[in-house]
Amino acid sequence: MAKTQKQPKRQKVDKRRVMVAVLAGFMALLILLPMFTMIMGGAGAVTQSEIDALKQEQAESQARQEELKDQLAEAEEKQS
Repeated sequence: MAKTQKQPKRQKVDKRRVMVAVLAGFMALLILLPMFTMIMGGAGAVTQSEIDALKQEQAESQARQEELKDQLAEAEEKQS
C-alpha cells in the first residue's frame, strides 16, 4: 500500500468576517478623513493683516449700526 499524501486543507473564508473587516476599515476611514483634510490644507495660520482687516470691518459695522440706531430714534420721534 502506498502512502497517500494529505493535501493541506484550504481554509474556508468566512464571508461574514470579511464583511465585518471591510466595514470596520471603512468606518475607521470615515473617522480619520476629517483629520487628514484639516492637516492637508484646511487650518492655516491667520496673518496679522487678516486680523487687522477684520478689526477694521468690525469697526465699520459698529459705526453703521450706530447710524441706523440714530435714524430709528429720529423716525420714532417723528411718529410721536
